[in-house]
Amino acid sequence: MVLATWVTEQLLFDGAVNGLVIGLIALGVVLVDRASRVINFAVGAMGVVGAAVLALLVLSYDLPFWLAFVLVMLLGGAYGAVVELAVVRRLFTAPRVIVLVATIGVAGLSTALTRSLPAPEGALGARYPL
Repeated sequence: MVLATWVTEQLLFDGAVNGLVIGLIALGVVLVDRASRVINFAVGAMGVVGAAVLALLVLSYDLPFWLAFVLVMLLGGAYGAVVELAVVRRLFTAPRVIVLVATIGVAGLSTALTRSLPAPEGALGARYPL
């Protein structure tokens, strides 16, 4: 079977990686929904905060990748705990649709936090695993 000429190995690889990322986000949404009966629209946006800080620490501040990774995992856990305590617990007895709308607000806050970070300096190189 011959693939079309526009189907390249890089295209297939990018599609597989993007599909896995979307699958992980969907898995996070389902797990949160099963545990708390709330559809959390902030799952992906909360993860982007950590990913942006990881790139910033490695590329701009020259931290070793694995040290930065551990720090970002701790930061992500702390950020999730703050969101849990400040938003979800306060709205625990509210109707589920109110909590759902609050998660949209948390997604907006996460996006604002990510956009407020400075851009990493330099291009991706050997210091940042690809």
